[in-house]
Amino acid sequence: MAGTDAGRPTVVVGVEDARGCRPAVWWACQQAERRGARVHLLHAAPPPVPVRALGQARYAGEQAERRAATARAVVEEVLERARRDHPGVEVDGSVVHDDPRAALLEASRTAALVVTGARHAGRRRPDLGLHLGSTSLSVSARACCPVAVVREAEAEGVRGVVVGHDGSQGADDALAVAADHAQALGEPLLVVRAWRTALVPLDAWSGQVWVEAQDAEREGHRQELAELAERLRAERPGLELRTDLVEGEASDALLAAADGSRLLVVGTRGRGAFLTVLLGSTSHDVLQRAPGPVVVVPDVRRNRGR
Repeated sequence: MAGTDAGRPTVVVGVEDARGCRPAVWWACQQAERRGARVHLLHAAPPPVPVRALGQARYAGEQAERRAATARAVVEEVLERARRDHPGVEVDGSVVHDDPRAALLEASRTAALVVTGARHAGRRRPDLGLHLGSTSLSVSARACCPVAVVREAEAEGVRGVVVGHDGSQGADDALAVAADHAQALGEPLLVVRAWRTALVPLDAWSGQVWVEAQDAEREGHRQELAELAERLRAERPGLELRTDLVEGEASDALLAAADGSRLLVVGTRGRGAFLTVLLGSTSHDVLQRAPGPVVVVPDVRRNRGR
């Protein structure tokens, strides 16, 4: 873990309310305990809007004080529970007056990992499952360190870490983070590549030529995965590793592979201004639909340069 505070890695957890953040805090403390890291609970509340009228200013001041007191109470409650449940982990907390997204993004500059809960906005839709809050999506795309989105408490009997790999630099970054988690957890790692043919059939091609071309493309992906696995096993002796090549949509393949796993890791792609482009459509879809913890590995080099 790269981010440190006073020489120790720091896991930052975004805390909004005492009840909703429990799965994220629990998960973060488990990660910190395995990695010798500390946990920092961060509650961010937007600063009060300045007003000019004397009566309004007095009212706004009272409201600001009340919100600040409530925020401190939330952090203290979560802090007390975290220290009680994880006595071996150093945990502290703070309240800042800032937009939650801005505060978490700033914290990601020195953190090893940022953990957010999954506040769902809007109604449930069969095609998208539960909507994910804009804070988690925005931080996942723009952070300067990996971001874990923890929707609910870890289910019993889950095992393994799953990572998607499409051959890009971002996928290599995600693979390294996934391997770190797998080794820290003592769990097997499954590397999944989903593909759809990039070939465009020519009029002169016969059906047999088309089939042979797709077979060659498929074999190229399989060979790349084999070489990737060989390199990773050499770099990380003792890591239990499997690969899987799936023809189809990447998000569907990853979600199917991650069913029953402890963790799903994805990278990000794209340089566009829109969040779905910046995060990448696969990562965006996975975050919206995955029931278990997902770690998003953003383009740290790009984000630090902003």
